[in-house]
Amino acid sequence: MLTNWIYKNHQVGLDTALTLLVFFIPISKAIPNILLIPVGIFYCIGLYYTKQFKPPKFWYLFLLLILSLLINSFIVDDFINELGIAIKMILGTLIFLIVKQTNQREWVEKAFYLGITISILYSLFQILKFIYYDINFSLGLGEDIYQILLIDRPYLGFSIAVSNAIILYNIRNDLYSKSFYFLCLFFFLYTFLISARLSIILSVISFVHHAFLIIKKIEFKHIAIGILSSILILTTLFFSPSIKERMRIGESFEKTIESLKAYEPRYLIWKCSMELLQNDGIMSFNSHHNLQQSLDHCYSNKIKKEEKLNFYLETRFNTHNQFFDILLSGGIIAFLIFISMLVMPFLELYHQKSNLIIIGLIIAFFVVENVLLRELGCYLFGIFAALTYKSGEQKV
Repeated sequence: MLTNWIYKNHQVGLDTALTLLVFFIPISKAIPNILLIPVGIFYCIGLYYTKQFKPPKFWYLFLLLILSLLINSFIVDDFINELGIAIKMILGTLIFLIVKQTNQREWVEKAFYLGITISILYSLFQILKFIYYDINFSLGLGEDIYQILLIDRPYLGFSIAVSNAIILYNIRNDLYSKSFYFLCLFFFLYTFLISARLSIILSVISFVHHAFLIIKKIEFKHIAIGILSSILILTTLFFSPSIKERMRIGESFEKTIESLKAYEPRYLIWKCSMELLQNDGIMSFNSHHNLQQSLDHCYSNKIKKEEKLNFYLETRFNTHNQFFDILLSGGIIAFLIFISMLVMPFLELYHQKSNLIIIGLIIAFFVVENVLLRELGCYLFGIFAALTYKSGEQKV
């Protein structure tokens, strides 16, 4: 009796538990990990009954990447420290399989939008509270922004950008009504409020890509809308105090470049990363612990101001670039596997070109963050990659 009930309802259980898990990702760090237990149980039950396990080549390459990094950790005698990172990445592979298995892709997508919306409303409430109590705070730089957000700004911004891309994809294919444009606009405007630089850029790319695909014949109204939108965005960028502060926009182009070099951490971080590549070579093996020590040593040599140096050393800035991270920590073999993994969706889903923008946005995020070192990053990577494959399978 119980066995028969489980057989009939395991897919519903998986879809429901997964929907709840995805809903809480933009809201809580702990709850998704708790929900992963019932999600995993329902997935294993489904695997037992269906006996169907056919992940794409992308998934196998992801596992191969993790294996190569673990083998490397043995070589450099730092297996225990690297194991923690590998477990997070394995979590990403599991999430990919589970999301790909769901029969309710729309539930998962809309649950994520709802989670983001609640996260946004929470931050707006916090902002109003700060204003009410006359508390001075900045939405551009500094620690103030983290007092109003439930998850880190780069990851919230990236989630918003990819959500916009998914919404636009579904509108193009008549899976969503055009009323979802309002949700896109709400998400997009919010990224300006919190000065999420990458999210603004990626969302603009998604909107341009969407317009290019749906406008079969360019008319005057399309040109007018494009010009007005560009003027509005540029005006916001150059006259919003928080965005000017966040993007280091100075009085002139030269001043802006000078400010970026002085205050944008990635300028120095990537410079040190390039020096490590030149000194150690691409054939060297490393570990994240040793890599961090090498980066800290580079910061110490290059930063003269004690206060700034202490900030870099206390923050322990990593490479802030997933490509640098894989190459410097895993060597050329791991790097080539990683590149192959990112290229594979474009080969496997060649018939679904309009959907591959999601993978493109993920790659863009990899350029500025070490996404796979964070549990949240692995969750997002697994979810969005799986949704890309789910859409590709439908060939709409």
